[in-house]
Amino acid sequence: QPMLTFGLREDILIGKYARHYKHRLTSGQFLKMLRVTSISHLDVEAIVNYNSFENLVHYYSEMSAMGDRYPPEFNLFDDDESSAQNATSWGRIANVSIPFAVIQALDDPLVGWRTVGTNDPQALADSGSGNVFLLLTKAGGH
Repeated sequence: QPMLTFGLREDILIGKYARHYKHRLTSGQFLKMLRVTSISHLDVEAIVNYNSFENLVHYYSEMSAMGDRYPPEFNLFDDDESSAQNATSWGRIANVSIPFAVIQALDDPLVGWRTVGTNDPQALADSGSGNVFLLLTKAGGH
């Protein structure tokens, strides 16, 4: 993942997006972006700060079809109440009213298959009233 991170970081800092970031981030934030070594750290320093998300979980939840669902099996929060509240809710994906395909490669180096939000993929597929199709492939990358 570090090599991929370095490539993405270079695109942001030197490539076509550099001027946007230099004008929007403080010099301290820009310096922190120079030091990132992982995709999640790059997400924090580049995407979260640039787009004014509250934190990494806020960014991931806003960009995810799962929405604001935080399954307790991932222990994202210590709060038992929020975990219990979201354990039976499927977030945005439960409201899918047209056929929707979720395709995920098990060997994706950026987005692990567990980002589908559950240890029970069949339950995810069943959540969209028959409109969600989940395809997990053994290989395929990102």
